[in-house]
Amino acid sequence: EGAQYHETLTAVTWEDCDLRWWLNNFFLEDAFSSDEIAYIQDTYLSTPDSVYGNKSGGNDTVDKIFCLSIDEAETYFSSDSRRKAVLTEYASKQTNFSWWWLRSPGGADDAAKAIVNADGTVCTGGNWVTNNDSVRPAMWVKMH
Repeated sequence: EGAQYHETLTAVTWEDCDLRWWLNNFFLEDAFSSDEIAYIQDTYLSTPDSVYGNKSGGNDTVDKIFCLSIDEAETYFSSDSRRKAVLTEYASKQTNFSWWWLRSPGGADDAAKAIVNADGTVCTGGNWVTNNDSVRPAMWVKMH
């Protein structure tokens, strides 16, 4: 089973979604030791409005763990083949999906968020926020 962007099928921004809370609380504490958490940097995030121009990206946030935006996914993974997710052993116990959430709003309607498809293409139209998609957590780490 994957993770929902939000439990309720409603318009929701990254700032207010359930996935943001889960990543920065449960996942952070479960996946990393306190020593490791000390290396994870607080990151200032701006979430641009929908590429369709009709959906707000919401307020800026500061997070340790986050989902990439459309622009970040296309910048940090320069091709579809690089964006294609291969499930780790741990991830395959949680989900059988290899598409993953982005924090950017989608364009299908107010309850959609952008995703990266299993083939690595960015789907700006998005997926319903209540779907169980995979999560590819991102973070910035400072090496002491």
